[in-house]
Amino acid sequence: AAVDAKSAYTRGHSFEVTRFAVQFADHLGLTDDQKEGLQIAGLLHNLGVVSVPDRILAKPGPLTEEERKIIQAHPGLADLLGREAPRFKGVAQAILYHHERWDGHGYPCGLNGEEIPRLARILGLVEAYHAMLSPRPYRRRLTPDEAILELRAGAGSQFDPYLVERFIEILGKNRGAPPSAQEKDAA
Repeated sequence: AAVDAKSAYTRGHSFEVTRFAVQFADHLGLTDDQKEGLQIAGLLHNLGVVSVPDRILAKPGPLTEEERKIIQAHPGLADLLGREAPRFKGVAQAILYHHERWDGHGYPCGLNGEEIPRLARILGLVEAYHAMLSPRPYRRRLTPDEAILELRAGAGSQFDPYLVERFIEILGKNRGAPPSAQEKDAA
């Protein structure tokens, strides 16, 4: 609720990311514990955004280097969660590393490939897809087909290529599914 209240651009984002992530986890055959971890990580992945000033979240143009560092600090809250609640270690890792990139050019640690925890790779992919479908102050929302093209373009650089193809499989299966609440609101 705190993240949703922070910005109209992120309203409902965590819920929709979680919905996609759980559906994807089912498709991948993850264990119940992994699904539960992904569900919690999906709901909490942007919790650190509450500390980002509104002027940065709503900025229509490019961010300065200082603003980018502020944005890139938001997953760090997960590190605190993991230290204070060991039961959520896997959840905290998924949140902390969900902005890492397959090619090592992500943040906060520059991990690459298999170094990135699997749940973080899944969360990062699903979160990026939903962000592409959502309007932002700095760009228009993409159509699902445009977003799929972006995922494919990022396979092997931004995203785990295996996961990209598996995620696109479930998106294809859901073409006839009714739109989510957020998709209805955006239309």
